[in-house]
Amino acid sequence: MLHTFTSDAAGFDTHSFYYDTGREVVVFDAQFTEPLAQALVEDIRTHTDSPIRYVVITHPNPDKFNGVGPLRAAGATVVASEATAAAIPGVHAYKRAAFIGNGTFTEDSYPPEATVDLTFRDSLRLELLGDATVELQVLENAGVSSTQTVAHIPAAEALIVGDLVHHGAHAWLEGGIVDGAPRPDLSAWAAALDELRAWGTSRCTAVAARRRRSRTRSSPSRTTWSASTGSSATTWPASTTRARSPARRPRSTTRRSPRPRGPPSRSASSTT
Repeated sequence: MLHTFTSDAAGFDTHSFYYDTGREVVVFDAQFTEPLAQALVEDIRTHTDSPIRYVVITHPNPDKFNGVGPLRAAGATVVASEATAAAIPGVHAYKRAAFIGNGTFTEDSYPPEATVDLTFRDSLRLELLGDATVELQVLENAGVSSTQTVAHIPAAEALIVGDLVHHGAHAWLEGGIVDGAPRPDLSAWAAALDELRAWGTSRCTAVAARRRRSRTRSSPSRTTWSASTGSSATTWPASTTRARSPARRPRSTTRRSPRPRGPPSRSASSTT
């Protein structure tokens, strides 16, 4: 079963998805802060006793990797592409300075730099207990970051796409942090969306990374991408559950700071 946990506005309404095979759990993206990640762990425990085996970072933005600590403490192996792992230190330094500079965090309260336990260059197949698999693939195009991994879950007919697709809101297109500065690239985002057509001969279901806030809370959705036409529609299957986080951090009047982009390195091999 595929579940979703959603932060509040303090975590940018970010979805973390987790896939429970009935025998173990894979989490996709670790939230913006460690308290939010701990709330995610607690939400997982309300739904399943299965051990948390992996947390996959889809791309090097802080709302995807800052919270790895509580997930690792819960037993998860942190997985990311080589390009994502290599980008994390620079992104962390840039974002840390920005959020401390605008008063949202102090030197002591900003999350520590994330580290990765298992890396891969191009693709990686996670074989799971419960006769299930998760297939990770680095896209040729960077999308909205400096690199982008998508996760295909065949049994759930789902494609986890990070921030490439949002529900009821436009994607955040500030770009990746490269050499200490944001590098937006709209063509890379459009090309990455075209790559999603590779999953499925007629249609591919992409799970949205976040949703628009409204007075009436709508459920998170799936964006169903037509491989033949490029058109989309949104649905959310009854087999998918969701939770909202109660955790909060101080609000800031400053909009979110810039995000990463840049070309991934490509190879057919996997490394640890």
